Amino acid sequence: MTLPKLITVDVLAEDTNIPKERIVELTRLGYFPCYLLDNGEYRYHRPTAKDWIRENMLWKQDGKVLPVHFCVFKAPDTVPPAGLPKELEGFNTQMCRHYDEPECVYFLCRDGRVVYVGLTNSLTARTQQHRRERKRFDEVFYVHVPGGRELMAEVERWFIRQLKPELNLEPCVEEDNDGPCPGRVMEEPKEVMT
Repeated sequence: MTLPKLITVDVLAEDTNIPKERIVELTRLGYFPCYLLDNGEYRYHRPTAKDWIRENMLWKQDGKVLPVHFCVFKAPDTVPPAGLPKELEGFNTQMCRHYDEPECVYFLCRDGRVVYVGLTNSLTARTQQHRRERKRFDEVFYVHVPGGRELMAEVERWFIRQLKPELNLEPCVEEDNDGPCPGRVMEEPKEVMT
């Protein structure tokens, strides 16, 4: 019998860019294919491990075609941003400085359903972080909430309690006797959202 060429978890982690700790965790749980040596060390067959990773740890996300006039945030209709380069003056109704993102409560959606509600001052960076965290969503909507972090948090909590999105993992804790909780109909936030 010929033994396959086996590699250590360190080599596999470097080879696949999967953290060593994650490979060990999946191995100990019995998911990751491996060989157990009599001294208690795990070894891996590179082709088998890569096939398993491809089948169990990778998801392909097909992109969507961007609309011709794509702009994530609508710029003011009448006033172009200060310091707009002359080459861009003809396009000023769609120009926004990248850091002029609104304070907002946002909604990650998948298959037409809200799966996560959050708040941010930088929607672009936040959605990129969610993708790195492997949250699965195909659309993002937001509501501009001027008035600071406290009001944004109030609006976020309101939507979480109304929509109960599956990726908002923290359970609602009743806030004294008059605080909102699931199952209790809440009043809309005090201030009007734009």
